[in-house]
Formats: sequence, C-alpha cells, structure tokens
Amino acid sequence: TTAHAELTRQYEDYRDIQEELKERETSYFDLVSNLSNGIALRDEAGLIIHANMAFADMVQIDEPSRVLGTPYLEFVHPEDRAETIRRVAKNIKGISVPWREHRLVGAHGRTIVVESTGVSMTQGGQHQIMGVFHDVTERKQAEEAIAESEARYRAVIEQSPEAVLLIDTQTGNVIEANARFTERFGYDADIHVTLNLFDLVVDAPDTIRANIDRITQFGCLPVERRLIRHRNGCIVSVERSAALV
Repeated sequence: TTAHAELTRQYEDYRDIQEELKERETSYFDLVSNLSNGIALRDEAGLIIHANMAFADMVQIDEPSRVLGTPYLEFVHPEDRAETIRRVAKNIKGISVPWREHRLVGAHGRTIVVESTGVSMTQGGQHQIMGVFHDVTERKQAEEAIAESEARYRAVIEQSPEAVLLIDTQTGNVIEANARFTERFGYDADIHVTLNLFDLVVDAPDTIRANIDRITQFGCLPVERRLIRHRNGCIVSVERSAALV
C-alpha cells in the first residue's frame, strides 16, 4: 500500500509537471504568434518546425502552418546563403551571432531586406535555432533614395559651370564649395574649414544677416549684383542668386 501510494504521488507530480510544461509551451507560442517580428524555429536539419504569422507574411505564405517542413535556406537569397550557413554553424556550437542584414525571397518571388539573428536552444533533447526577423525593406529603400538624391545633387554641383556655395543659415559658415568657386576666387578645396559668409561678402553684417533671413523665410533670393572678396584681397563683382535646400 505504501509503495502504491508513492507511485501514485510520483505519477501525480509527473502529470503536474507535464501540465505546467504544456501551459508554458502554449503561452510561449501565443506570445510568439502575436509578435510583430518574424519568428521561425528550425530543427537540426534546418527545417522550419514553427513560424509565426509575421514570418509567414515576410515569405508570402498565407498560413504559418504551410511554412512547416520547409528548409529555411529556401527563403534566403542565394547570395546570402553562405553567410547564413556559417552563422548557423556558430549557433550550433553555442556561439552567439550579432544581428545582420540580409534578404529573404518570398514564395512568389518578392525580395525583402531583414535584420535577423539566431538563438540556439534545446527542446526535448533536440538542438533548435530560433530565428528572429525584422523587416527593414522600407528603411533600406529610403536610405538608397537619399543616397541617390545626394549623388545626383553632388553631380549637379560639381558639374555646374557656376560657382556654388552651400552655407549654414544659422552661422553663415561655408559648408561646401564646388571646384568652380574655389578656382574662380582662389580658395582651397577645404574652404569650409575657415571661411564664413560674413568674411566673403563685401557688405554690412546686418545686410548679410537680413539676406540669410530672407532665404529662410521665402526659400530663395532673386539674381542680384554683389561684391565678393577674392582670396588675394581683390573685390569681385558677381551676380548672385540663392535657394534654400
């Protein structure tokens, strides 16, 4: 009777532990399912054994269950797979890996840019890797658009036959000058290190400040005749226009 009671108690303890584990697992999957970041859990063979809706959306699959059993590498851009394999090898050895940018290719061919990392874990004696993904496609597109715009702007400035200055409206400091300006007025390419608009323009400081304020208020100034101080001290008459950028 005593032995039977002990076995009954052990069984009940085991059942309680199993129920607690099941509850924790359910809570974990509920949490993962509602995350805005994509989550994909892979087994040792690299097959996806769990994914949330956010990850399914990233790879253009309408239900997370339809991702299960798919090799994760199938969703990684071919050019990014070698680095992914190297990082997985580190994960398996228990070495943490930093976040990195790479591309995922969806089931219908759409390519997105994500930041991701992998976390090594063990479940039921099996080694698994939980991948966490953050879609940064829009940010990357914005960064590329800005870079392209900057490149076009710089090309226009450098190729312009006119002398061009970029001025800080708060301080009057010269931020940038194109080659035409430095050649025409004798200044070095690093003109922005030392030159201020108040030193360059031959006019009363109050007038110069008033013109800067007009640019800030109205966005531009019409073509006007102004006097500019050449580096050698000579005064040069020029036609000047200005626009806020």
